[in-house]
Amino acid sequence: MKVGMRWLGPRGRPRVGVHRAAGTRRRRLTDDRGFTLIELVVVMAIIGIMATLVLPRVGTALEDARRGSARLAARELKAALERFYIDRGYYPLDQDDRDTPGADTVSGYATLRTVLAAYVSMPATQDDAPFAFESYATEGSGTDASPNRPQRFTLNIRDRSAAAKLITITEREITSE
Repeated sequence: MKVGMRWLGPRGRPRVGVHRAAGTRRRRLTDDRGFTLIELVVVMAIIGIMATLVLPRVGTALEDARRGSARLAARELKAALERFYIDRGYYPLDQDDRDTPGADTVSGYATLRTVLAAYVSMPATQDDAPFAFESYATEGSGTDASPNRPQRFTLNIRDRSAAAKLITITEREITSE
């Protein structure tokens, strides 16, 4: 360090907090820590763009999950109706056949749940089910073992997604709109 240059440090750099020359400012003793407003705005913009890209995919995934659970419920209902048929030799009757004594009649969600209770577990109310009951109809004249008992059925349910697609279940297949 030279005598006339007291402001220089050991490596020839100006010392922090010491006047370098008359009329110059002092340097701060501490470094600036934290973020500037511009940096914060840029980070928030990036997060906003990422959220814009991700959120629609999350919504689509939820809709797909609702549709999938309704399709799974449709398969379970079809299997339950098939087990009912294997046990009894006919499908449950629809609401038009109520006058048949001792018949298992399906006229809505509650009766469908009651008739199939031994074959499939269903929520207590339709609001808790992954589908909405639409209609149930039967056809067929029956067999010699069970005359006037239906041999074919059509069960229509709607999934609980935003599109609310109709799912038709028959003894042969499950179809969707």
